[in-house]
Amino acid sequence: MNNFDDESNILDYYRTGYDPREVYLLAANAASESIAAWIVDESIWLDSSGKDAPPPDFHSPQHSLMMEVMRVDDHAYKNKKGKVVNPTNMRESQLQRELEQAGIHEIAPNLQQVFCNAVTDLPTHEDHNYTFYRKNFVRAVEKHIEKIPLYRKNHPGHKLIFFVMDESTAYLQAESEQHIRDFVVPGQCTSGYPHQHWKDRAFLSPFVDADVDYLVWYTPFKHMQIDGGGVLPLPTTRLFYLKNDKLELEEYNEDMMVSFEA
Repeated sequence: MNNFDDESNILDYYRTGYDPREVYLLAANAASESIAAWIVDESIWLDSSGKDAPPPDFHSPQHSLMMEVMRVDDHAYKNKKGKVVNPTNMRESQLQRELEQAGIHEIAPNLQQVFCNAVTDLPTHEDHNYTFYRKNFVRAVEKHIEKIPLYRKNHPGHKLIFFVMDESTAYLQAESEQHIRDFVVPGQCTSGYPHQHWKDRAFLSPFVDADVDYLVWYTPFKHMQIDGGGVLPLPTTRLFYLKNDKLELEEYNEDMMVSFEA
C-alpha cells in the first residue's frame, strides 16, 4: 500500500500542514467555518475506513458528520482493456518494495511513514495531462456518489463531506497552439489563462445533483510560476457548502490545457 492509499494518512498530511489562511471558503458563513475547523480536530472523528467497517471512512457522532476521503491525480488513465493504470503509483510501489527489501524499518525502527517522490521518466504529456486529470477526478467522485444511499443508511441525519486529496499539478489554458509548443521546454515562458479548477464545470458537474453537503478540495501540489520568478498564490484548500453555495462555473478548452510541471 502506498502512503496516500490510506485515508488516515491523507488526513494526517492535511492536518500537519494545515494553515487556516490557505483555506478558501466559497461563501464565508458559520457552517463552512465550523466544518473547516472540525476536519483538523482529530479527536472528534471515529475511523471507519477499514474494509469491515460501515462506510463512509470517518464519522463524528458529536457533530452529526460523516466524511468520505478519496485520492485523485492527473496520472491515472484507462488502457485499451478498460483497466485503470497509474504508472506513477506503480513506480511508487516499486520504490516502497525496494526500501522494504533494503531493511528500512531495521535501519529506522521508529519510522511511521515513507513518502516516495516517484518519477516515471515518461514524456510530460504521457506522464500527466488535463484529460487524465478530468477523467480521473470524475471517475473517483462518481464512484463514491453511487455509495451515498449506503452512507445515509449507516448514519442517518448526518451531514456528508467529500474530502478530495488532489495530487495533480497546476494547469493553464494556452492562448494558442504555438504557446503549447513553446511550453514543452522546462523554464520556457508562455502565455495563457490559469486553470481555476474550483470553477471548472467539467469537474464540478457531478456534484450539481448529488446528495453531498460539503466538498473539501485539497490541492497541495499546484504551483504556478509567473514571469519574473514569482509564484501565483493559490489557496491549497477550497471548501464548498454544496447545499447552499452558488457555483460559478467556467468552460475550458481541453485541447489547449497544459501542465505547469514538465
